Amino acid sequence: MRNVPDSQTMDLEDFLASATQSFTDAQQSLLQGTGLSAKMMLSNAELEVKVAVENTKEGRMLVRPISLADMTAEKISPDMLSTVRINLVGSVSETAKKVEVETPAPSTPSATGRVKIPDLSGLTLKEVSAKLKKGKWKFAAHALPRTEAAKAETETHGKILRQKPDAGALGDKASDTIHFWVNLGSTPVKAIDGIGEKMEVNLSKIGIRSVGDLSLADSKKISESLNINEKRSREFVNMAEMMSRLTILGLKDEVVELLAKGARVNSVEALAKSSASSLYTVCKKALASGKIMTPSAFSFTKDDVAAWINAAKNSK
Repeated sequence: MRNVPDSQTMDLEDFLASATQSFTDAQQSLLQGTGLSAKMMLSNAELEVKVAVENTKEGRMLVRPISLADMTAEKISPDMLSTVRINLVGSVSETAKKVEVETPAPSTPSATGRVKIPDLSGLTLKEVSAKLKKGKWKFAAHALPRTEAAKAETETHGKILRQKPDAGALGDKASDTIHFWVNLGSTPVKAIDGIGEKMEVNLSKIGIRSVGDLSLADSKKISESLNINEKRSREFVNMAEMMSRLTILGLKDEVVELLAKGARVNSVEALAKSSASSLYTVCKKALASGKIMTPSAFSFTKDDVAAWINAAKNSK
């Protein structure tokens, strides 16, 4: 049993015996001083208890009562509970028990702790990370493959397009990992200064084909695979991370490449501090130089540059 308070876990039979004894003691206390025989007082009561439930390999059911204080103290989430209802009927000296264990709803965990996988589609990388950490899920982020990213709508930049296991499937927070793929754009790795065609080919051999892939890569692995020092590989990853952050802010791939390679903006923070007029001039010169490959219809205005800067300023 995981994520439960420090109350006592007991066998279901022991739990029922304890509940019955508590009921009996309460009835006997009511009879004190009345002169009535305990057998003359019939009893009928219902007890409802929120519990965490676990089935043992031996086939026994263990229960742990959960209090309101436990839930408000965030020791356990309300959707992690089952309900035990006990009907007590008879006299004080002879009490019959009828037990009902309410099974969890589909959206709540089963006795084995399996719960529904959350739906991540359409959320940003930042939103998903916060959501899964709060829910105590294990997770792994992946850049959407370049071919898929190239086909995706521009509006999906920076957002989750698919996940595994699928939303709604049952998973175990303790053992299962949620994998998700975020559209970090289809910008090729050679858009980063210092990465030429040869290194682009070598990176593709280890599955890194886009800036998005590189932003989620391990610099040590890159260093070992390409036989370059880790400081240099870290610089590549840092630049890819910055470019991916710009993508998450909604900037198009060609804008991201223009800022990173043409204007040499090396961080989102640096972009936020830029002057719109100065950055506009630098970007125009970079585009005119022919070093930045962009669609023939691509163009931008000073207002566009100001919007890029404002997006960076509003980024947290």
